Amino acid sequence: MHIVKILPECPYCGSVRTGLYIYEREHYPKRKQKAFVSGLRVRLASRYESHGNLFCSDCGRSFSGKIKRKILSEKEFYGFLLKKGFLEDRNGLMQNEERRRNQKPQKKKEKSDHEGLRLAVTIFTGIDIRKKKK
Repeated sequence: MHIVKILPECPYCGSVRTGLYIYEREHYPKRKQKAFVSGLRVRLASRYESHGNLFCSDCGRSFSGKIKRKILSEKEFYGFLLKKGFLEDRNGLMQNEERRRNQKPQKKKEKSDHEGLRLAVTIFTGIDIRKKKK
């Protein structure tokens, strides 16, 4: 079961590829990605900009409209994503995210025993005692 936000079509060009403005102080890429995976296009905007609460991805215009929520089954959600043009982009995004999670973390470079001594000498004398590579 998926809870989705149903956005109206663009009143200017009739496109179903519409999105919602999110008003935030800072940029949160994870929130934008999470919204996209759930089938919602979002743009971040400040409260000081004067435009509607929705936008059209095709013609780029802003407009106001009513947002409805709906509970969809897995099959209905798949059809919803297909209709809104999300399926290919969403699948690619989810595959990249899964690939990133499955990657083993890279081992950190081990510090030598003399790292603390080198730092102390550099701080107190201003001389860096690292070996110079030629």
